[in-house]
Amino acid sequence: EDLADGTDWSFLLNEGGKGSASITGNAVTIVPENEGSVDYALQFVQANLPLHKGKKYSISFDACAKENRTMNVTVSAPSVDWIRYFPDTTVELTPDWQTYSFEFVMEKEDDNNGRLEFNMGKAGSLAEISIKNVRIEVVE
Repeated sequence: EDLADGTDWSFLLNEGGKGSASITGNAVTIVPENEGSVDYALQFVQANLPLHKGKKYSISFDACAKENRTMNVTVSAPSVDWIRYFPDTTVELTPDWQTYSFEFVMEKEDDNNGRLEFNMGKAGSLAEISIKNVRIEVVE
């Protein structure tokens, strides 16, 4: 996976965020160098997700960090004023791999350009984060 080609998964830097991301095996590792001024200053995202009104979705992933820190997860609408289909949700990361799972109902109109975001900026930590086994799927 090329994280800079704008296809499938992407690693993005905004508002002073600085860092790098690499994939080894089945996990992505993000190494922050500057957390930036906003939570989306360092982002690992999957864009172009088709989401349909009235459907229930499950988001799940495994994650850990070199030391305790937080990360925000959301499903946004880049084409619709960045509204949130799944609200910004803070997860507490530890050095041990943990599985996180959430559900949400798509209450807005269909959107073929939904975006799953892992936001790691402005979290008060530069601890390295690893993420794997990411899934977003219809459950109802």
